[in-house]
Amino acid sequence: MSAVSLSNELFIRSEISEIRRASAWLESAGNAYGVPPDHIYRLDICLNEALANIFSHAGEAAMAGSIGINLCFTNNQDKSEFTLTVSDSGKPYNPIAAKKKPRPTTLEDTEPGGLGVLMIEKLSDTHHYNYRDGCNLLTFGVKWSKSANG
Repeated sequence: MSAVSLSNELFIRSEISEIRRASAWLESAGNAYGVPPDHIYRLDICLNEALANIFSHAGEAAMAGSIGINLCFTNNQDKSEFTLTVSDSGKPYNPIAAKKKPRPTTLEDTEPGGLGVLMIEKLSDTHHYNYRDGCNLLTFGVKWSKSANG
């Protein structure tokens, strides 16, 4: 059996209320492609974090345009992969290469925020960033073997 690759794309308005629509779309597509529910859940957390970061930090250009979410499902004989690429027209920012805040050692040292990118890195099996044609492209995905799915 040769590899099969399918993709789908959603564009959302730059509004917090659109996160719910993006999550529902992800769940529906994941179920249609046979992605294990725990992997859909992991990607949904990553997607929510990526979108929240865009809304909070990407600037006016990102908020004026739409946000693209492209999913790609690849299935071959023994492994499957489900990836999402989130694109926005905000100011260039590579969250993967950004300096990470040191982890607090006491409750008093704890500050809110700053864990979204860490969550994406920990919950996804693959993640990378690219800036191309005036767009930030953040890609993250999950992989699983057929034996783990069946």
